Amino acid sequence: MDVMKKGDDPIPAFLVLQFRLIKDTLYVTAFFRAIEVGKHLPINITEICLHCQQIYKKIPSITTVNLAIFATSAYYDKNFNRCTKAEMDYLLPEKIGAILASRNYTKIIELLEEKRRNTSYDLQGINAITNIVEDYTDFYNSYVIKLFKDYKNALEKEEALHKATNNQEKLSKSREKSQEKLNCLIKSLKSEEEKNAS
Repeated sequence: MDVMKKGDDPIPAFLVLQFRLIKDTLYVTAFFRAIEVGKHLPINITEICLHCQQIYKKIPSITTVNLAIFATSAYYDKNFNRCTKAEMDYLLPEKIGAILASRNYTKIIELLEEKRRNTSYDLQGINAITNIVEDYTDFYNSYVIKLFKDYKNALEKEEALHKATNNQEKLSKSREKSQEKLNCLIKSLKSEEEKNAS
């Protein structure tokens, strides 16, 4: 959501961090739009601690820190892993092209499976793969190319929905759809691998 019409990314989940010192106690209040509590909240708490540490360096008389966290919504996602990048999202297009040109199905499937486990919305890798595969019509049949495009489109829709809402039910359904597209793609690539092996 571009609140100020300046082309900004969506509103961040971590909105405000407020400090107040009363005697020797530092009161810290954090406001979140939404927070994933399994893996992301500990990172945010560490970030808050770093700020507290900076304040303590200036005011060493602080003996206690009280932290209050407010969130519009909080959720746990066991598959949440936006803190790392999938290999396909940092490979150079030339490297991706070499993997695709050699029809290294095992590596392609490995890259896609890793992307499944990684929930970041970085589309660099799948965009590169889809663009390159479209140029390799001699290597990949039109159905496989369509499946790559379907998966890319599903990921784009999932990313757009993530930017627009925190509704976990809608996000889960969108994720399920992209996973279904990925399953079809991987199944087709395995079939192609078996055909080429025989």
